[in-house]
Amino acid sequence: MGKNMVHAVAAALALAALACNEEALMLPPDGAAGADGAATIEDRAADAPTGTTDAAVDARTSAMDVAVDARTSTMDVAVDARTSAMDVPVAALDTGGGGDGGAATCKSNGRTFAVGPVPDIEKCNTCSCLPDGSISCTKRGCPEASVWRCYTERTYRYFSDGGRRVYREVATLAPWRDHVIRRESVRDGMTSSCVRDLRCPSDMGVGLNEVLLAIDHPDVKEALAQAMPPHHGSDPRPFDGSIFVFERDDKRGFTLGPGTVPAGLRALEQLLTKLHEQTLAAPECAQLPR
Repeated sequence: MGKNMVHAVAAALALAALACNEEALMLPPDGAAGADGAATIEDRAADAPTGTTDAAVDARTSAMDVAVDARTSTMDVAVDARTSAMDVPVAALDTGGGGDGGAATCKSNGRTFAVGPVPDIEKCNTCSCLPDGSISCTKRGCPEASVWRCYTERTYRYFSDGGRRVYREVATLAPWRDHVIRRESVRDGMTSSCVRDLRCPSDMGVGLNEVLLAIDHPDVKEALAQAMPPHHGSDPRPFDGSIFVFERDDKRGFTLGPGTVPAGLRALEQLLTKLHEQTLAAPECAQLPR
């Protein structure tokens, strides 16, 4: 009897445990599934991973969005920083004359000069344009201003007119120390030119100060004072000869032909002819057609 009682209790406990498991898993009794079909363990197992996957996808998507936003912000900051860095030197160079930013040019008497040597605006002194926009000049006395003047504020032209030639050549003395030679082909009208910076004194011979001193001669001043440019000497142009022409920027000047002429005018012609030959022989004019 004792053994049978024990077996009966064990069987009852086993049945109770089975009933609890069926209720927890919501299993219908054998043969008692509803018409609409109750959820099975397989269905719940299928639903569980889907929810978990959706949550993981949402989390990963949010993380990627955050990373993209962070990278975009970093790139924007880098672009802004680079743009600002590029803007700084442009603003610093565009000062135009003095100041803490550093100047690229200097200004004097309405003219603008690059950093470095500038025309001798102080007559016999040497001047330079400094990076801060100021102009520095040496301070030495000039024994005679007319002799040491090494710049011109006026423009002068001279050339030979008439005669048979391959090209027509016109020379110009322009502010401050430019000697320009321009050639024009008589055959096709093609032009070429060169420029040389004149010095005082010149290591090639004639300096600009000598030319300006010759222009200050009383004979030249008298000719330039006349409204109608005077002609001195003969005019051989009708016979394929040529004359010397000298003009100032106000169209006043003079012309010279063979024969007797005022000494100061002939001296200026000879000096300009020598200066012309020196400039043609300079490296700056090596490209001119010969």
